[in-house]
Amino acid sequence: MVKQSLYRLFIELSNHKMNSLILKSFAESKMSRRVNRSFAKTFNLNEQEMLEPVHSYKSLHELFIRRLKPESRPINQLEDILVSPVDGILAEQHVLAPNVTFHVKGQDYTLEEMLGSKEAAEKYDGGV
Repeated sequence: MVKQSLYRLFIELSNHKMNSLILKSFAESKMSRRVNRSFAKTFNLNEQEMLEPVHSYKSLHELFIRRLKPESRPINQLEDILVSPVDGILAEQHVLAPNVTFHVKGQDYTLEEMLGSKEAAEKYDGGV
């Protein structure tokens, strides 16, 4: 639990530009490889889904952006479906509206902020 809290703190620190640069430098360094096994265990990463075993990633960044076996998580190809390209667990579900916010990495975002434009957000107004 302590490790998970520490890793989550690092993620929240990445919301600030200078902290983000420092964390990025560490995560991309060969030295960060030493935390790969601990990170994978702490967040229950399923090694069976990975294209490569945990020990083969040369940095924490490589592990974080790892590719999965295609059959592990098929991606819905329908046009009216929103697919999240992250390795995470759905924590909230809302009927989408302009005033609804999503809590991500310690901060709240509207759909417009997440998608980058009002026009893009309007396509999902009233959706779930």
